[in-house]
Amino acid sequence: MKLEVLKKESIGSPKGMLLFIHGMGHGAWCWKNFMGYFSENGYSCVALSLRGHGKSEGREDLDRYSLDDYVEDVHRTVSELGVKPIVIGHSMGGYVVQKYIELYEDNVQAAVLFSSVPVSGMTLGSDVRFFWRFLASAIRTMPKIVDEELSLEEISKFVYCNGRIPADEIREYVSLLQPESKRAVLELQIPRFVTHDITIPMYILGSNSDMVFPGREQTKTGRAYHVDPVMLRDLCHDMMLDPEWRVAAAHLRGFFETISD
Repeated sequence: MKLEVLKKESIGSPKGMLLFIHGMGHGAWCWKNFMGYFSENGYSCVALSLRGHGKSEGREDLDRYSLDDYVEDVHRTVSELGVKPIVIGHSMGGYVVQKYIELYEDNVQAAVLFSSVPVSGMTLGSDVRFFWRFLASAIRTMPKIVDEELSLEEISKFVYCNGRIPADEIREYVSLLQPESKRAVLELQIPRFVTHDITIPMYILGSNSDMVFPGREQTKTGRAYHVDPVMLRDLCHDMMLDPEWRVAAAHLRGFFETISD
C-alpha cells in the first residue's frame, strides 16, 4: 500500500529528523506550518498520511483499519528513514505513537504527545465532555458564520478551532478533512495500560483551552509515563493550525534542543 509521505529538508546543518503523525480525519497536510518552521531551524521533517488518509491509498477500505494498522504505517515509515527520528503524534496520532513506542521505542530518538488522546482513551465521559465542548466551540464560532458567511456544515466539520482560526483557513481545512475509521474510533474507547517504563525522552504538550483533550486529560497521560505535561493557555486542539502555532512550535524546539545537547 502506497503511503503519502511529505518531506522537507533542513536548512543549514541538520540537527535531527522529525516524523509527524496526524490525528483523526486529518492528513500530512496539517503539519505544513511546523514543517516550514522546523526545516528553517535545522530539522529534516517528514509528515505521514496514515493509510486511507490524505493522498495515501486505501480510502475505500477506511473503516476496516485498526490502530494497529496505523502503528504498522508508522513502523514502516520509520524503517525507511534510515535514522532514528523524533516522532510527534497529534490527537489520535498521539495514541498511535504511544502504542508504537511500547513496541519499538529503540527505533526512535524521542516521542512527543501533542494534544494527544489520553492514556485512558476516549471514554464515555470524554465523549460527553466532547459534546459540550463542541456546543461551546460552535457558539464561539457563531459570529464567523454571520460575518464571514461560513455555513453550519463547515463549522460542524471543524470543531477543533475554538473560533480562533480565520474563516478562509477553516474553508481550506474543511475541504481536506475526512471521516475516520469506525474501527479505529471504537478502539480509541479502550484505556491503555503502560506495560513498561519508556526509556526514551518524552514530551507532552497540550492546551488548557483545548476543548477535546484539556489539561486534566494530559495529566493522566503524564502520570502513566512519569512526565510532567507542559500546558499552554489559549491554543485550540489543532495547535499546529492555531494562529499562535509558533508558541507551540517554540516549546517543541526547546525540547528538541535538550535532546541534541
